[in-house]
Amino acid sequence: MQNVLIVGAGTGGSIILDLLQNVDFMKVKAIIDVDENAPGIQLAKDLGVSHGAEWRSWLTGDLHIIFDVTGNNSVFTELLEARPAHTVLVPGSVANLLIQLLQENARHLERIQTEMHRQRMIFDSIEEGMVGINEKGYVDFINKSACKMVGYPIDEALGKPIREVIPSSELPRVFRTDRSEVNKELVLANGLKIMTSRFPLYNSEGQKVGAFAVFKDISEVVALAEEITEMRSLIKELESARIIIRKLEATYTFDDIIGHSAEMEIAIAQAKVAGRSDIPVLLRGESGTGKELYAHAIHSSSKRRFKPFIRVNCASLDPITAEDQLFGQATSVQPIGLMKSKKSLFEEADQGTLFIDEVADLSFAIQQKLLRYLTDGMIYRKGESQPIRLSVRVITATSKNLEKAMSEGTFLEELYYVLNRIAIQIAPLRSRKGDIPSIVSHLLVKLNRELGMNIVQIENGALERLMQYDWPGNVRELENVLGRAMIYMDAGEAIIGLEQVDKSLSSRDYKDVEQLLSEKTTLASMMEEHEKEILETALRENKGNKSLTANRLGISLRSLYYKLEKYSLI
Repeated sequence: MQNVLIVGAGTGGSIILDLLQNVDFMKVKAIIDVDENAPGIQLAKDLGVSHGAEWRSWLTGDLHIIFDVTGNNSVFTELLEARPAHTVLVPGSVANLLIQLLQENARHLERIQTEMHRQRMIFDSIEEGMVGINEKGYVDFINKSACKMVGYPIDEALGKPIREVIPSSELPRVFRTDRSEVNKELVLANGLKIMTSRFPLYNSEGQKVGAFAVFKDISEVVALAEEITEMRSLIKELESARIIIRKLEATYTFDDIIGHSAEMEIAIAQAKVAGRSDIPVLLRGESGTGKELYAHAIHSSSKRRFKPFIRVNCASLDPITAEDQLFGQATSVQPIGLMKSKKSLFEEADQGTLFIDEVADLSFAIQQKLLRYLTDGMIYRKGESQPIRLSVRVITATSKNLEKAMSEGTFLEELYYVLNRIAIQIAPLRSRKGDIPSIVSHLLVKLNRELGMNIVQIENGALERLMQYDWPGNVRELENVLGRAMIYMDAGEAIIGLEQVDKSLSSRDYKDVEQLLSEKTTLASMMEEHEKEILETALRENKGNKSLTANRLGISLRSLYYKLEKYSLI
């Protein structure tokens, strides 16, 4: 043990005192300074280290090192003359260098400890069991999942022979033969069946230093296979539900279209006329203006109102299968030569109405088949030469400029004139703001039912705020803003205030489509950005606790760490 005296309790002396507390082979006998309020003196009091204003009495025979950090040459000279012959006097310049080295070493150790802790956390969060042995067959690493499966405490397992921890382990043989083994079944001493893979372990120089195994409870694998099976069953049920929903979907009438502006009265009058005929209708207007609502109302007022109302959004159709979905496809089945036809959307809508939203997004080939149906009332399934005659009322809608599409050669001119026989223009919300109070009242009833709330009205100030906004997303955006404002309300509140509306507007997660999507934006990048925001919010709400965050998001801790690494959040 080296006894140390520190002369000078300023910043330098304080740092040396703090650093030497973590050095096992050095003991600070005292720190000296004429200033009782020096930071080193205050630290010594906290640490219980001797301190004083005079250093001569501390120059005893058992003193090994003196640090002079006073910066005073005369003090250094006096110390040099008065020190015991065997005592090393370290001047301030050398002390400062030592301080820097000790600080750098401390930072390096802290980084190593942090990284080791992080790797251990990841290692222990892995669901699969992992265990490794050294060249003598002793366990030198094992994670929590492995200990849980084998029923052996982690602290007791380390350093034990592998056969004592896992009697049936084949890791010694893998080390001896230098051969990997993949997906081998093994029964543990407690009766648990596992699937394991074993590998030799090499160091950076290519020398064999051990072996390790990764294993998983087979019951989990079986459960996972059953969940895949269950998913397929749910997909089939979902498809059946989709067909049922389509048949029940037409529940809106003209009473659900709210507005008293001149533009709205004209559009509603045109739609009522359209309901009395089977002529194709083209609904035009920006996204969110309510084109689908008009299509529902036209169908509900027509002679087809008790027949199916089928809706399809062309923007969401898979370009590869769009034609098959709309018109059907003949698919071969056993025995060879027989054909089985898949029912198309047109066939589902027979005797009823087919609402084709965003018709401008259809490919040129599909536009031609749609024109053929509107001209002669027949469709042709892909792969079949015989036509099928149907009776389907076609209502189309678009938010795009069809005239521009025609001039650019992306929309069929003949189809445009057939669809345009009854064209209804639906005004954007910003041009009929006088309708906003009535729409808000109507939406509150709808949202109360959907959210299970009982909001009775909206404050005048909040309503004025809604009237000031230009609503690029139209009525759909207004509904979203009101819904969020209701969610922000405290329990028991019955009136939406300005605070909730402002909060909802400031946190809205939508923008005008042309502003939102840059040229290089993809769906994947937008989803990743949204996922990153969710992770950041969940971490913040749980004060950085990874386990709580994983539970909150409903994912495993391993998945959470993977995502945090992916988005550089740890």
